[in-house]
Amino acid sequence: MSGITDWLQHHENTQSIAILLGFVVAAVLVELVIRRVATKLTQSTRNELDDEIVGAIRHPLAATVIFVGLHYAAKTWLVARAALRLAEGIPSAEGVAEGVEEGGGAGLLSNVEAVVTVVDAVLVTVAIVLWTSAALKIAAAIARRTKTDVDDEVVRLIRIPLAASVVLIGVRAILSTLDLSSGAMYVAHALLVTLGVVLWTRAATRIGKTMLTAVVEKGGKFRLIEKRTMPLFDIVMQTVIYLGAAYAICLAWHVDVTAWLASAGIVGIAVGFAARDTLANLFAGIFIIADAPYKVGDFIILDSGERGKVTNIGIRSTRILTRDDICL
Repeated sequence: MSGITDWLQHHENTQSIAILLGFVVAAVLVELVIRRVATKLTQSTRNELDDEIVGAIRHPLAATVIFVGLHYAAKTWLVARAALRLAEGIPSAEGVAEGVEEGGGAGLLSNVEAVVTVVDAVLVTVAIVLWTSAALKIAAAIARRTKTDVDDEVVRLIRIPLAASVVLIGVRAILSTLDLSSGAMYVAHALLVTLGVVLWTRAATRIGKTMLTAVVEKGGKFRLIEKRTMPLFDIVMQTVIYLGAAYAICLAWHVDVTAWLASAGIVGIAVGFAARDTLANLFAGIFIIADAPYKVGDFIILDSGERGKVTNIGIRSTRILTRDDICL
């Protein structure tokens, strides 16, 4: 039995190191192939986009190969360690077989599988983060070639929440492999979801403001959205985003929002009756801006017989200047 133990002690590290070195060499070869062959192919084209794509995927691809090597090296080392511990605790070869049959070997192997699962989850998470970063670099390169700057800003704003979401999903996968209680798992899951919702809510509000600003500056067919109506649409957009985020967080924490929704409906009806004149003027102003029956500088006659020049069109009211220089 001492021969088996000595053999395991001698080979447990050697096999793992050999596997890892083999995959490192493969990663270096992949890096060289991409650098030389792909670079020569892209240099023959006049477009620089393919060069940026090759540069973006080169490092994630090499890292993925190394991660595969780390997986097999860690698995080999852990299995060898489990076999060594089993061999050290059993006095004979017949005892090894009996120990495995009695469940000692199964327990060690189950522990090995758990550790390998955690290692795989970490490696996969890091690999996805690298590939996500590469995809964002490619998207940014494509966005730089468009005529508008909106897509550049969108790519910049989603970079952090997208990478953070991948990390949060990886942490959730790692936690699922651990022997945690249902209460601890519930709290961890809810915290991770809450953090992800907060990050995406912040990004969504910024993206929304960027889109509104672009629409206002462009003008054209979006007559309803202009500089004076932008604050209104900004408030509506933020309200919708924050309400959706709050609902998602409540779902993550298993909070029943049915009673809250019913209360909100009652409050909304009460507010609507109390401010019906203000709301009527508000919607009337929006429709005037959308239909554009008149514009600033036009001369109009009211149903009351008053006439004057339009000086300002707001959301709630329209200002006119009469011939007597009276502002209505």
